[in-house]
Amino acid sequence: MTSSINDNILDYADLVARYETGLVDNLRSFGFQTEYLDLWVPDEDLTRSLLNLFNAAAEVGQHNLTIRIPAGALNELKEAGLPALAAKHGQLSIDDGKDGAILRITGLRVVTLTSPGAASAMPSAKSVDSQATIASQQIRPDEAPRQPESLSEPYAGALKAAGKSEFPASDHPDLVRARAEIDGFVLEAAIDPKDHVIQGLTSNGARNAMLGDLLAVLSHICRGLPVLEAADHGAIRLEYLLRGHAPRPRPGIVIPETVEPAFRFVSTLLRALLADYRGKTGYRDKTNTYDTMPDSRWLQADDAARRAQLAEAFSRAGFQLADVIIVAIEFDVRVVISLNETAVKDPAHALAILERHMKHFVDGRLELFLSELKDTNKLRRLSDQKGKVQ
Repeated sequence: MTSSINDNILDYADLVARYETGLVDNLRSFGFQTEYLDLWVPDEDLTRSLLNLFNAAAEVGQHNLTIRIPAGALNELKEAGLPALAAKHGQLSIDDGKDGAILRITGLRVVTLTSPGAASAMPSAKSVDSQATIASQQIRPDEAPRQPESLSEPYAGALKAAGKSEFPASDHPDLVRARAEIDGFVLEAAIDPKDHVIQGLTSNGARNAMLGDLLAVLSHICRGLPVLEAADHGAIRLEYLLRGHAPRPRPGIVIPETVEPAFRFVSTLLRALLADYRGKTGYRDKTNTYDTMPDSRWLQADDAARRAQLAEAFSRAGFQLADVIIVAIEFDVRVVISLNETAVKDPAHALAILERHMKHFVDGRLELFLSELKDTNKLRRLSDQKGKVQ
């Protein structure tokens, strides 16, 4: 999915969708191919999110930025005081339109955001620290979550249909046993100190079947992951898996801890597990560089077979072969396409559907990018270029 549109205007909704997908599927640079976007941390509050974006761009020396925000969001930004707040970052101008407002900011500069009402400061451009490291590893009694008693839909229905067997924490002497206990619930992991990868997870002390089932699913998710990755993204992976194709529980970035108490409990457990592992081994890594690759079905296929897999997925999404042209497959994970502008009236919506089907039916690690489809009529193309010059 592309992160920009014509005239170098970033589309905010598109960036958020790319970021959220990257949390689960990329887990490293999020595939933006742009340094300041790799530093950007979106926020559920649109004003804070844009200020974060301005600061990220300034951190790497970007001087100007143009971004389209969703239609109807401008009033919200004005009420939140964005024009005054943005003035600290640069010179802001706003052009409102029916398809959304265009924000242009020039003369970007880094702002240290320390006031209680300000946006959270951006991480250093030199390294992006693990969210589990940034979060406090010492849980105060008054802050520790209680065992969740229920799970809302669609998560509850998906949990009932999921496999429940756990991967036990091995007693092999070379593995380190890390332990976390919150509100009487105990999570134990067997971790290989050579690569810090979780070999097995077990739990006990659940006061209801739902929590036991939830941790059994988590056992499948976290087995084979580095403990730092599990602490950073274990709850995110769990929420994403159980949500399936259901709509997002709220617009924008989905932060598991804020949409369901059970995911906050899981996240706190995993971070406490990391803290215990650090204490037992002296493990001090703070930067999460874990990444995944597509499975063997994709990696071992030749170009023709890969294109056939993609074509089948796009067909399942309801698109004709002539509507979606596969331009290139790059670096094993990057799929570049062009869309038939005559048949596809809403490219952004089409990209979202195509990417969802590609990840579901081909491989979840793949990324979708849009390439402009040039007019094959040379005379008409030259005429258009001449008109732009005039």
